[in-house]
Amino acid sequence: MKQKNIITGLDIGSNKICALVARVDAGGEANLIASSLVASEGVYNGSLRDINKVSDSILQALSEAGKKAQTEIHSVFTNISDVSIRGHNNQAMINLDNLEKRIIRSSDLKRVNDAARSIPLSMEEEIIQVIPCGYVVDDQKGIAVPLKMSANRLGLKVHIITASAIQAQNIIRSINQAGFDLEGLIPESLACSYTALSREEKELGVVLINIGEGTTDIITFIDGSPVHNEVIPRGGDELTRRISSVLKTPLGHAEEIKKRYASVFPSSTERDSPIMVTGIGTRPAENISSSYLNKLVVPEVARLLFQISKRLKKSVYRKKIVCGAVITGGGTLLGGILEMAEEVLGMPVKIGLCSNIRADSSIISNPIYTTAFGLIQYGLERRRTEPRWYDKYFWGKITGSIRDFIEEYF
Repeated sequence: MKQKNIITGLDIGSNKICALVARVDAGGEANLIASSLVASEGVYNGSLRDINKVSDSILQALSEAGKKAQTEIHSVFTNISDVSIRGHNNQAMINLDNLEKRIIRSSDLKRVNDAARSIPLSMEEEIIQVIPCGYVVDDQKGIAVPLKMSANRLGLKVHIITASAIQAQNIIRSINQAGFDLEGLIPESLACSYTALSREEKELGVVLINIGEGTTDIITFIDGSPVHNEVIPRGGDELTRRISSVLKTPLGHAEEIKKRYASVFPSSTERDSPIMVTGIGTRPAENISSSYLNKLVVPEVARLLFQISKRLKKSVYRKKIVCGAVITGGGTLLGGILEMAEEVLGMPVKIGLCSNIRADSSIISNPIYTTAFGLIQYGLERRRTEPRWYDKYFWGKITGSIRDFIEEYF
């Protein structure tokens, strides 16, 4: 069940679950009316490991958001960020059925759509999104609406995003178990792109890098469409664990130290202030210098950025990324991350924030909310149009898989 003027974005992360509730006004614009941020339980590196714990965290986040919004939440748009996510570019070309008139009809669109989404999949994979990148009418490329055009052949280029079918099913089950319906599921990188990237950046060529706690999501846009995406099973959580291990401090305190003091900027002796570190168990607290913390932080951050750079250099689209990189996610809160990213990636880098939803500046300027804002924007655009062929295909497949799963084990 969905409310026409209420859209809820649910970001299921490795360390946090974020719920944003927006009300759509008469002009079709989304206005944020409530937010909730709770600790995530049962998620590791983007993958669900304990459905009961995840479901409890989802219920807590959505209950808090619903109370603040003074409305009941029935359905959500959510994300998937799993290392199984892959991007596939495919295209198909067909001859028109109507050889006499040679006019493109809806039946021709369906045939080419069916042909374009036909890719070999393993038994573990499921298609999450099929994104049309433009029709080809004879030799004319980039046609948006070919219906009723005269032609001999019709082609279609698509970008297909796949992921683990089990992970997708587990996400849906966790939400349903919490008492809510799932209205839409998209990869985290794609969700971020809805709000952190402009249309011009997507057209000219840009890569979006979302540095989360458990994973780093990468998606590249060329000529307005995604052409490459992948997930690296590393994020800010590794830095937290490194700080915790070396300083012998609880993970919670290590996270606090990271958020308050961690930086990749060189520390000068004049500004080398002491940082108190809480000990584990009966260990006494002790002070460390900011320069010592810096020596722990820099190698970990550099390692992640070099891994991202290595992935980008392997991509055939590297030279087409005219606008450089846009980075977002909780990892961008680290001091000096922008400057280090530019140096390591060898391209212009900027922080990506929400730009198309009305909200309080303290929330809209915080990159940890980018995914949830993107989910709201995705939901807004999806509700403006009728369900598309690729939406119907995915939901028909995934709900069928879930039905089979439930019947098999329950």
